[in-house]
Amino acid sequence: MTELVEHMGIQRRSLYDTFGDKHTLFFKVMDRIHDKVSADLLGEVKRSKTATEALQLIFKTTELFILSEQLFKDIILWGQQNGEFSSDYDASDQADHLHAVYVGLRVMTKTSIRKEKLHHIADVSIKLLSK
Repeated sequence: MTELVEHMGIQRRSLYDTFGDKHTLFFKVMDRIHDKVSADLLGEVKRSKTATEALQLIFKTTELFILSEQLFKDIILWGQQNGEFSSDYDASDQADHLHAVYVGLRVMTKTSIRKEKLHHIADVSIKLLSK
């Protein structure tokens, strides 16, 4: 958070007033990345010359799955290096777990499950990383 507020030139309080907490900010960032990638993909699909080409583009998005796992791993390594997260477990294993939780939460948002419960699941998953 310190690096973020320093780089953006804003006050920490402004960030918390806007997003609530760092967990919410993290998931908003992940949602933003997902939305941006989805919009880019949709644009490319619409520009495809053939239906086959469009389908091939969609199947190439599996590479994005790997990218988001790498993003989780990088964030976990960052937290381990600054002492925020425990180093008891391998960052890759924790990233796999957190990514599975993230995908599950995205699916669960489409159901009637209360938003509070989804936030609780996310909070517990992040707390499990902590020391």
